[in-house]
Amino acid sequence: MNTSFQTLPSHLEDLVIQKSYTEYSARDHSVWRYWMKRNIHILKNSLPDAYLDYLDQTGIGIEYIPSLYGLNQKLRNFGWRAVFVFGYIPLRVQLQFLAYRVIAISAEMPQWHDLEKQENFALMHQIAGRIPFIVHVDYANFLVQIGNLASVVFVNKHDLEIEEAECKVESLKSRQFVNKSIFRQAKENLVDLLNKNEYSEWEKLKNIYYRAIEFAVIHEKGKWKAIGASLLTGANQTVELLKQATVVEMLPNFTANGWANKKLFGVSEISDFLIELVAFERTTASYRGGLFGLQEAIKLNDTATCVFSSGIQISGIFKNCIIEDNQIEYLNIVGAASLSFNYTELIGYSRRYYMKGIASPIGKLKNVQKALEDHNEAELLQYQENGHYSFEFESGIKVEGELKKTITKDGKLILIRLYQASVLHGLKRLLDEKESVFDLIVGEKIESVFYGTADNDAYARKYCSVDTRLNVVATKQAKKVHFLYHQVRFLRKKKSSDLSLDEIWDIFIQETENEWLLALEILDYALSIGNDTIATKTKKYLQKILKAESTLTDKIEIGMKLN
Repeated sequence: MNTSFQTLPSHLEDLVIQKSYTEYSARDHSVWRYWMKRNIHILKNSLPDAYLDYLDQTGIGIEYIPSLYGLNQKLRNFGWRAVFVFGYIPLRVQLQFLAYRVIAISAEMPQWHDLEKQENFALMHQIAGRIPFIVHVDYANFLVQIGNLASVVFVNKHDLEIEEAECKVESLKSRQFVNKSIFRQAKENLVDLLNKNEYSEWEKLKNIYYRAIEFAVIHEKGKWKAIGASLLTGANQTVELLKQATVVEMLPNFTANGWANKKLFGVSEISDFLIELVAFERTTASYRGGLFGLQEAIKLNDTATCVFSSGIQISGIFKNCIIEDNQIEYLNIVGAASLSFNYTELIGYSRRYYMKGIASPIGKLKNVQKALEDHNEAELLQYQENGHYSFEFESGIKVEGELKKTITKDGKLILIRLYQASVLHGLKRLLDEKESVFDLIVGEKIESVFYGTADNDAYARKYCSVDTRLNVVATKQAKKVHFLYHQVRFLRKKKSSDLSLDEIWDIFIQETENEWLLALEILDYALSIGNDTIATKTKKYLQKILKAESTLTDKIEIGMKLN
């Protein structure tokens, strides 16, 4: 049993909310029960053999919405945990939770009018669609790795515009009263942005996410079985897609956003996900580093991090770097910068200290075989004369000054501080004469470049988020309906009930209207105890609703089959 968990960085911890399990009403639990039974019934021939067992192993039942405590008691066996978050946060941030083996769950349940329109809700999608396959080691490893990549891949302006547009739409949706034209305009703007293809690293990773986590199917016993979260919780759509035989093989074609066209992506083994992810990772700036990575950082014009071969990490906005003959000679950050090691900011080397930026040469020393980062303090003496140190690089850049301090981490020299310093590139002075201190960042090459800062806690990055939880005030009528749901549930579980089934039916028929889900609950219990009178009355009630509201045909007819 793995009971040790990583602490979430502050930018993710700030999105976590507390929710009492008692906030879920009896009707909420009935909604959960109905949709779970419905999806399993519709997909009975399209579920992997292990799915129901995975539900059990992760603490996901059919009768009740799983409690967060109960889920975590089960998930800790696999080294995972779950948290509740604000109703909407960008997908890029949702995935970052996975790097810490955490599943982020939206806390809200669908409202009654939503139940009648949709078939795939956030709570069910995230619990019943994503969590079960954590039992599978390859799937769990894939989630962790996609979370790691979501934290470092480069985004572009277009990606950020999409996130803001999505945030605006969700914000408008969560309001009780909203101007319809404003909402329509916000949705149209989002659609226009989504229709533009600008294939950043994030866009490519997002395509892999949709193929593997949302719309994947696996070949099992001669049939395609659903394992994607959207397929597991969007039953009718899944059946139709399988009928249309739109299954395609997963290939590392990062610009083929087939998920937008509602295609399915087939794999023979769950480990195929990791194969595609590794192929993508090798194309990223984080993996390739060097000139390619630096050019991505310069193009970004936002905070990025370069990781030197010595292990030191420099974060900021890279501009005016010196690159000659495809070789990086001099790194330059304009504006605030910070230095870190192993993703922890070095004390005294924060953005507050480097408010005006930082710059340093990079590469090999001239006529010196050994990398500067591999020198110890004694070996540095060869570069000094009368207390004055001089370091000349193959690029021709020369750094001179009085050595005042060195920093070594894990056996690597990562920084040399010089006083009364000068930095020359041929005849050109790279260091302002007014500057008396120069920090030589030690590293022969750039191993990795990624989006954002090295230490997230020291450089809190705020993300767009919307608390879409609705503050629903229970009316007198709603309280009566919830009471009836409770009574039916108590009877079904053979607990003491204040009312008999006949009494429940009398109150139900007199004081509720179009409460078809409660009618299905009553029918279920009536049939289970052989009360044909109430069962017949309930069927007639449901048939009456069907005649008046044809849009409910699918939901009610399937519900009646489940009893």
